[in-house]
Amino acid sequence: MLILETSGSAGQAGLVAGTAAVAKFVSSTPAGVFVGLYPRRVLLLLASALQFLAVVSVFAAISLGEAHLGHLITAVVPEGLGYSLYTATELPLPRRIVPEGQRRAALSREQSRKAAAQLAAPPLGGLLFSWFPTAPFLTAVVFLGLTGTALTLRVPPRARPA
Repeated sequence: MLILETSGSAGQAGLVAGTAAVAKFVSSTPAGVFVGLYPRRVLLLLASALQFLAVVSVFAAISLGEAHLGHLITAVVPEGLGYSLYTATELPLPRRIVPEGQRRAALSREQSRKAAAQLAAPPLGGLLFSWFPTAPFLTAVVFLGLTGTALTLRVPPRARPA
């Protein structure tokens, strides 16, 4: 929406969205590998920090009137990397945190929350953008909250393979 607002070009908007999708796709497999190699807390912190910094940089660029295509393309790459890393890291956590008898309900609730957020985010982002162009980028607060949550996360250690 920001690209459409500033340039009027649907092609440029598609370029930014396509870059974000490619960043998520390309980083998804390496993110899964990192989950097996590094502590989850570190990965969650890194992922939310990447997303936070990307969103804050866009917010700052808009506020300063310096938002341009190159900056947005550059910002969506670390955001996509952070998304893939966060998703790969948090996906197996419920099996280690939630007791066996409550897992099915916990996973169902988590999937429902994610689906509801994916349905509500685009129209809500559009509405906020129409009121105040920097408002959707205040989601940086969410990534800051995720970073805080990752700092307090206590996950039982997993059994080491023989």
